[in-house]
Amino acid sequence: MEARRTINKLTGRSVGRLAGALGLLLALCLIAGGVMPAYALDPPPEMSHQFYGTVSFDGNPVAEGTPVEAFVDDVKEAETIVDGEGRYGYDPIFRVPGTAGATVTFYVDGIEADEDAIWESGKVQELNLTIHEGTEPPVQYELTISSTTGGSVTTPGEGVFTYYSGTVVHILAEAETDYQFVEWTAPAGTFGDASAAETTFTMPAQDVTVTAHFDVPYILTMAAEPAASGDAIDVGAKGAYVAGATVSIKAEPATGYGFANWTADPAVTFDDMTAEETTFTMPAQAVTVTAHFEEVSPIEVPTVTTQAATAVSSYSGTVNMIYTVGNFSSVEVRFACKRSTDPTWFYTTWVSRTADGTYTEVLTTLIAQTEYEFKAQLKYNDTTIEGDIYHFATAPGSSTSLDDLLGYLGCFIATAAYGTPTAEQIDVLREFRDVVLLKSTTGSRFVVLYYRLSPPIANFIARSDLLRTLVRELLVDPIVWIVEATGDIWRS
Repeated sequence: MEARRTINKLTGRSVGRLAGALGLLLALCLIAGGVMPAYALDPPPEMSHQFYGTVSFDGNPVAEGTPVEAFVDDVKEAETIVDGEGRYGYDPIFRVPGTAGATVTFYVDGIEADEDAIWESGKVQELNLTIHEGTEPPVQYELTISSTTGGSVTTPGEGVFTYYSGTVVHILAEAETDYQFVEWTAPAGTFGDASAAETTFTMPAQDVTVTAHFDVPYILTMAAEPAASGDAIDVGAKGAYVAGATVSIKAEPATGYGFANWTADPAVTFDDMTAEETTFTMPAQAVTVTAHFEEVSPIEVPTVTTQAATAVSSYSGTVNMIYTVGNFSSVEVRFACKRSTDPTWFYTTWVSRTADGTYTEVLTTLIAQTEYEFKAQLKYNDTTIEGDIYHFATAPGSSTSLDDLLGYLGCFIATAAYGTPTAEQIDVLREFRDVVLLKSTTGSRFVVLYYRLSPPIANFIARSDLLRTLVRELLVDPIVWIVEATGDIWRS
């Protein structure tokens, strides 16, 4: 018999566990299959914190009907009364709304209880409240709510109410037909927004009167001139304002137009009549405010196009471009050039231009039988644009004119030594050639002989970075230094 009872107990436990497992499995299946509504998986909404317990005064139960109030962070949220057994929260249940972590304080017949609590959603808590003789109850102050002609206060209504200092009161004013709410006024206390019909008022530590003001509004008409040139916008979107109201307006130009200024009929004083967004004070009459717009020319951006090189010889060539200045008063143009095998560009000087046209630049001191790349560049404001890259190849150096040869000294030095025909050292040597060598018979003969012998040497040196470095540092730099050091002598 004892063994059978043991088996029955074990069987009962097994069946209970099996039923629980099956129930859990069924719930999971319902959720997975979409049978259980989606909101069942959402976190539960916040619930009131429920309190109950006894209420005593100097150790004795307080009288039946004594009021008990709950404040959450100094704002009254709930109230109840004490029953015949000196208890609260039993009948009716005392539910207090609030915010997690807020402090809940209690007042019994206006006297603050010794106990408080921390608000928690859905919590049911026993809290016995005690007060003592000699404790001063908090003071409640009168709030008188009134309105002027043209409307009324519907929340909490017009009349006299009592609140503790710091209580936040929700107030709502509603205007009658043909009237408009203007503002709230009070000698003390704080409004959430005194210009909003629906707002809040924080009770001060004194009796106070709050008044809702209404007035007759005047029509505001917004216009644009010329028509379809833009929009004149009443930012407040009321269409009518009482005299003295500050009205915000905004102008939005249409495509192809720009804002000019505001005017009004009858005249008003604008905060800034030339600003797209501004304000004015509403007069005691209807007013038409006009936003004036002007046509603006579309911005024409400058352009630049690289053109093919011309007059290409062994040691020089002319590069070309065409350009436009657009709507800009001036632009700057130049060329970027380099040997096709070089990684970096060298540049001509920026030249200012004020009208559409063409521009050319003669490149000298080039290497014979070498391919070059170049592109036109144009700059306006802080923007630089470029044309396509063009190529040209210099002719073999076996047949050379004197003009070609006169430019080659720079080529020999720039390419073989400095890697660019725009180096400052080249200008020094060119000046010495023109001022000293070409002024005498012997010097001219030397220059011609140099130009006949130097091209193949220059071509050979220009193709080696090591040779260019050696020539620059061991030969050309010392010569340039000597020429510069004696400049005062040979120039005079």
